[in-house]
Amino acid sequence: MEAMGKRAVRTVRVRNISDLATEREVREFFSFSGEIEHVDIRFDGVATGRTAYVTFKDPKALEIALLLSGATIVDQIVNITPAEDYIYIPVTEVTEQQLMLNEATSTSSAPNAETEYSPEANASPNSRVYVSKAHDVMTNVIAKSSAMRQDAVNKAKAFDEKHQLRANASARINSFDKRVGLSEKINTGISVVNEKVKSVDQRLHVSDKTMAALLAAERKLNDTGSAVKTNRYVSAGTSWLNGAFSKVAKAGHVAGSRTREKFQLAVSNLTAKNHEGTTRVLLLLLELAVLVMEALLPKEINWKFFSNSFELRSGNHPETRTDSASRQPHSRISSFKASEESAHLPLVRRGPVRPSIPSYITLAPFHLAPVDLSASSPAWTRRARALRTSPAVEMATEAAPEWLDKGDNAWQLAAATLVGLQSVPGLVILYGSIVKKKWAVNSAFMALYAFAATFVCWCLWAFRMSFGDRLLPFVGRPDFAALDQAFLTQQGFAGAYPAATLLFFQFVFAGITLILVAGSLLGRINFRAWMLFVPLWLTFSYTVGAFSIWSPNGFLFKAGVMDFAGGYVIHLSSGIAGFTAAYWVGPRTAKDRGAFPPNNILLTLAGAGLLWMGWTGFNGGAPYAANIDASVAIVNTHLCTATSLLVWLCLDCFVFGRPSVIGAVQGMITGLVCITPAAGLVQGWAAMLMGVVSGSVPWCTMMVLHKRSRFLKRVDDTLAVLHTHGVAGSLGGVLTGLLAEPRLSRLFFGDDPRYVGLVYAVKDGRAAAGLRQVGVQLAGIAFIVALNVAVTSAVCLVVGLLVPLRLSEEQLATGDDAIHGEDAYAVWGEGETYEQSVHGNHGYPMTSNPMSSKADEMI
Repeated sequence: MEAMGKRAVRTVRVRNISDLATEREVREFFSFSGEIEHVDIRFDGVATGRTAYVTFKDPKALEIALLLSGATIVDQIVNITPAEDYIYIPVTEVTEQQLMLNEATSTSSAPNAETEYSPEANASPNSRVYVSKAHDVMTNVIAKSSAMRQDAVNKAKAFDEKHQLRANASARINSFDKRVGLSEKINTGISVVNEKVKSVDQRLHVSDKTMAALLAAERKLNDTGSAVKTNRYVSAGTSWLNGAFSKVAKAGHVAGSRTREKFQLAVSNLTAKNHEGTTRVLLLLLELAVLVMEALLPKEINWKFFSNSFELRSGNHPETRTDSASRQPHSRISSFKASEESAHLPLVRRGPVRPSIPSYITLAPFHLAPVDLSASSPAWTRRARALRTSPAVEMATEAAPEWLDKGDNAWQLAAATLVGLQSVPGLVILYGSIVKKKWAVNSAFMALYAFAATFVCWCLWAFRMSFGDRLLPFVGRPDFAALDQAFLTQQGFAGAYPAATLLFFQFVFAGITLILVAGSLLGRINFRAWMLFVPLWLTFSYTVGAFSIWSPNGFLFKAGVMDFAGGYVIHLSSGIAGFTAAYWVGPRTAKDRGAFPPNNILLTLAGAGLLWMGWTGFNGGAPYAANIDASVAIVNTHLCTATSLLVWLCLDCFVFGRPSVIGAVQGMITGLVCITPAAGLVQGWAAMLMGVVSGSVPWCTMMVLHKRSRFLKRVDDTLAVLHTHGVAGSLGGVLTGLLAEPRLSRLFFGDDPRYVGLVYAVKDGRAAAGLRQVGVQLAGIAFIVALNVAVTSAVCLVVGLLVPLRLSEEQLATGDDAIHGEDAYAVWGEGETYEQSVHGNHGYPMTSNPMSSKADEMI
């Protein structure tokens, strides 16, 4: 008993705990005081309410915790005192579920330590393993003395705003100022000096004596300012602030990029044992010093006197910025909650590091404003400045926090808008004009419906299935992302912009994928069947492909598959899924397959133009930053597309004897698709080579192989999506494995030697690495093909059990009017004819005209 009496007190008693406060809030409140060993929340009766006992590992932490007395936890002000008589019985293993159970039953349990819930008996072996692994991780963090990072300052600000420490301190300082009247005395002194100078000036009428007196007064005031600057309190405070900010800036620069969850686990173990108390006191004193400066500086003062002492600025101060060439790595696809599995994955280089000193700690809440100190002395007016707070600055900080990169955020939203315009109105116009007149409305409306339905499903569950927490090696856990406003406004991706930006950017890719699938089914699918097909295919096919290849937890991402912007996830998937669905739906009528001319080629060109220009955001937005890699991707995209269009056009002229507008559009699309998986990973000459391949190989599969294969002829792929997207996407993936340049790959994937094309690997003597990359690319193609054949077939069979997949014969004969009761061109009548002399013998899949004998001879 005597030994226990001499033992240092490590527990504080927190009275008046809110009913809404849980153990998590209490731990977060005391996280900056020291390492917490145990938190015990008890109900001491109706009169006293809930009381929490917080036990620290180090007795020194108790002194810091006592300073927080009077702050707010959730919605009530708490009273913090030492708990000398508290006895703590440690519990070795506590799972997260058991903590929640303790919180739920805390109101009914007695405050006796012997009655506490013990999870030892019920803890599963897996939970013990997880707790043990978490303990090992925390031990490593403590042993390595992890440097304080910029996120610590952000959390300090959130901590201050939540518990109103700054507001309380400001109120106390303002109260002291009102009692002493320091600001009023200073202002009165300045006013007396001003009146003195003004009377002298009026009496002597700006004579030489007046000028001399003004100069003397100015020198005297300068001397006064120098005295203020040399004052030991001001000098010490300035020196201390500069040193503290330098330490914070250095720590923020050295700290590596960690995820929010790991940081929250490690923040309580921020420093080594010898310095943990000093560092926490430093944070509190730093904030207190800024509050004192803000409260005691007079409202009207000549800024010249302090301009040399206080060189601090907001985030743009030269000393607080890092070199513009430095890069902050980030993952290709956001994993909003970090896991140990994704910690070792390759990271993507992004833009400049954010300024290390947040503006809310510097003098950013102040700004300079002119004050008329003397109506007869313009020079004084020009030199005089006043520091005053600005409410607009605080509002701007909340709307644009320090971690937000406005340039990257603006580019991602612009890129997403460009991709969205590819679908609406781009493909809506293209589909409505490239089909036969009687299918114009139905085709355009299928695209519009797919875009809208995809967005609703994407916000409700599909986004988290594609980029959220891992559920299986190939799919994430579904969650309602759009309904979680806290999630949408938090740091969504590497601290550059909010999660809402990423959600919208990824949606437009998912939306265009479903519209591309529709291109294979135009002219016969039941619209009600299409309404069911869209959400089912999005949920069970697209999310699996996106998670497997783009999520850091996906097994193909871990294997090293390179898909820069969606050659596999979007184009290969849509090509295979569209062809498979066309097989199950069946072909168009014999009359439509024999004659299916575009109803408006000019609008087809307009839609194709939107598609081409929108690809600037499609590939340019893939690096998730307005950086060099985005610029390279954009240039390569247009270079490959133009080359592919010209190659396709030349083949049309050579084989068919005339240039074809529809053929040029097909060549344009194959070029865009082929460069997509490699846009930011290859050099310009490689982009042109890919354009030659994408303009020739899909042409041969469409014009030759398609017409010679019984199976391909049997399946009615209306707009040849299999060739323009499936074949071209596969070519792009394989060519990426051959031509990916190591330096450009490092800009996108980080310093991982796996990401190298075979051509460069052989040159560097690493042929095995290049062959492995080509093999991985082929494995990715095989997975996407198998996935979409299986899932699309299953979806079609399920939908077919609910509604007919195919329109009735009467509806097939009439088209838009029978399905929607609307006609695209009301001035036209029924019975449009196909003129052979006008449309020629061009053998595209939307017509079934046999390829000319000249083409048979040439190929």
